[in-house]
Amino acid sequence: MPLFATLAMLYFAQGLPAGLLGKSMPALARDAGLSPEWIGLLALPALPWALKFIWAPWVDRWGSGGPDHRKRWILACLAGVVAVLAVAAMLPQVWLFGAGFAVLIVMLFLLNLFSATQDIATDGLAARLLTPRLRGLGNSVQVSGYKIGMILGSGALLILVGWLGWQATLFTVIAMLLLVALTAWRFDEPLEPVRPRKPVTLRWWLRQLALFWRRPGLAVWLLILLGYKVGDGFGARMIKPFLVDSHWTLAEIGTLDLVASLVGLAGAGLAGLTMMRLSRRVALFGFAGLQALSFIGWWWVASWGVDA
Repeated sequence: MPLFATLAMLYFAQGLPAGLLGKSMPALARDAGLSPEWIGLLALPALPWALKFIWAPWVDRWGSGGPDHRKRWILACLAGVVAVLAVAAMLPQVWLFGAGFAVLIVMLFLLNLFSATQDIATDGLAARLLTPRLRGLGNSVQVSGYKIGMILGSGALLILVGWLGWQATLFTVIAMLLLVALTAWRFDEPLEPVRPRKPVTLRWWLRQLALFWRRPGLAVWLLILLGYKVGDGFGARMIKPFLVDSHWTLAEIGTLDLVASLVGLAGAGLAGLTMMRLSRRVALFGFAGLQALSFIGWWWVASWGVDA
């Protein structure tokens, strides 16, 4: 079905930069000699993903009612991602992870800004065109496409950098994104019916934001989500620099990440089946505990390596 194929490709395109930022960059930075303190700053460019609710109403409404409303947003964002990667490919890797680190942070921020905005438009397209009967399958396609993009943007990309070098690897990613753009361009987005809606003004946006934060129980969920994501981000981001310090090559780290990502895909499916038998509270705290145990394991490995 053309819709499913298009959604899979679009979410794949979003997973590529997410894997590049979250998993590949720390290893590449440490391999280039960047200190762990500076590597921690690589988390900052991911802010657009957390703040995209600010401009989401404008993406949803600017151009609505016209032909290919969301497709135009998607193609513009893909063009932005390709442009950023092309500039990065022209710059020396050693310079970017050294004297040009500030330039790297800016480029990664733009990369995430374009990807997050594309996510808004793609989610809107999926929500509009997927009927209730197709939403379950559609969600599986979305998650799978994103995860595959992350796998290629992390483990596979590190392997390619080890084999082909920095510039050739980025141009390979650009070629994949151009293929995604071609798929999106060939997709015929049905004309959206014009519905009478209030104009998006600053006052309207502030009111909607206030209503969102006043929802019952939201403060508790925000605390849980922040605690999980911050802990996961701090722990996961430093695993690859640790492996670099342990004299692993980029290709070896990429292979490990590729295997771990595939296991993660299987784990996501197993978690879905488990959720059919466990309560949400038990699953939430149980899986969080298992995640904590994995980081304790990495701490033990690091301590053992230092003592040895």
